[in-house]
Amino acid sequence: MDSKKKNSTWIIVLIILVVLGGVYVFRDKLGLEKSISTPTQQTQTSSNDRFQMAPDITIKLTDGTEEKLSDLKGKTVLLNFWSVDCPPCLSEIKNIEAVYKKDNKNVDIIGIATDRASVDETLQVLKKSGGSYPVMVDSGNTAFAIYGIRATPTTIAINPRGEITAVHTGYASEEQLADLIAKAQA
Repeated sequence: MDSKKKNSTWIIVLIILVVLGGVYVFRDKLGLEKSISTPTQQTQTSSNDRFQMAPDITIKLTDGTEEKLSDLKGKTVLLNFWSVDCPPCLSEIKNIEAVYKKDNKNVDIIGIATDRASVDETLQVLKKSGGSYPVMVDSGNTAFAIYGIRATPTTIAINPRGEITAVHTGYASEEQLADLIAKAQA
């Protein structure tokens, strides 16, 4: 009788492992990695001779104003993809705010939040975390999909010609954000 119980237990454990393995293997198809917080940091810089054009998106800010990203050509743009339920994102807001408050006349910083929270909730979280820079709530996470964002926070630097010059995944310090701007302006 004990060996039957042991065998049943092993079969159950084996079934659980197979199911978990299947979920892991098919996580992209199941939509489980659309926006995942990550504590790691990584910056990818484009080579100077070949930049990728930033996909044009319509930015509808929480204040109701709307513009296309292409309307910002001639300026350096930082797009910061974040989520209200991402601790590194919330810690990073004060750094983004510090860079936003600096005299950067030709730099636009736009936060793009997942649609996990309403506009009001997003604004409350932004304000509580010390931010006042422009933010849009990405209805349907369309901008996340267009830019291939798989982890939050992710910051994308776009030069005045509308080309992506660097992508930083993970928490970014004030110095790292300034470096992204400098790379986009080089």
